[in-house]
Amino acid sequence: LIRNAQEQGVFIVLMDSENALDESWLHAVGVDTSPEKLLRIGVSMVNDVARTIFEFMKDYKSEYDDLSIEERPKVLFVVDSLGMLQTPASTAQFESGDMKGDMGIKAKQLKALVSNSVNLIAPYDVGIVATNHTYASQDMFSPDEKISGGEGFIYASSIVIGMKKKKLKEDENGVKVTDVRGIKSVCKVVKSRYAKPFETVDVFIPYATGMDPY
Repeated sequence: LIRNAQEQGVFIVLMDSENALDESWLHAVGVDTSPEKLLRIGVSMVNDVARTIFEFMKDYKSEYDDLSIEERPKVLFVVDSLGMLQTPASTAQFESGDMKGDMGIKAKQLKALVSNSVNLIAPYDVGIVATNHTYASQDMFSPDEKISGGEGFIYASSIVIGMKKKKLKEDENGVKVTDVRGIKSVCKVVKSRYAKPFETVDVFIPYATGMDPY
């Protein structure tokens, strides 16, 4: 996603809370990590993401508000991931060794983060993409995976895609085989403001060739 955005001239602000996106891996998938194309920031708390987006947009407005929409640079914030972000309460509990849980604080902070960010970026060619964690549903009438962090930020999102990872046990002709040839990602459009929701597609990612771009 970052690579494709860069090919369209979009500047990337990458906020990494998982500490998993090293430079060599980004290069391997075709991402340009030069400072004029990508700004990578390590974050650990919901507050860090909020502060980063607010400060960046404050500078963006002061520098580009006088320009036309066509002249303003396009920006994409990428947060990987919401699930790993902490709150001050959970950090304090960890330091004291008294892990009670954050009593819903994170869900409230995530809702505030997304709703405030949407209002901040709405007038500009600026977008936000975030990954998050899911967990198995315990509801027999609603078997889809549940997204962690509460429902608030889902309502503010324009698109939500649920993804599952399965073993790819098919060859290039679609014939079933016994060995694992790669990953099959089952993607379901949980919410969309732009197209029909609840559509599902299987994306094959063979180890030997990688994903078909089409």
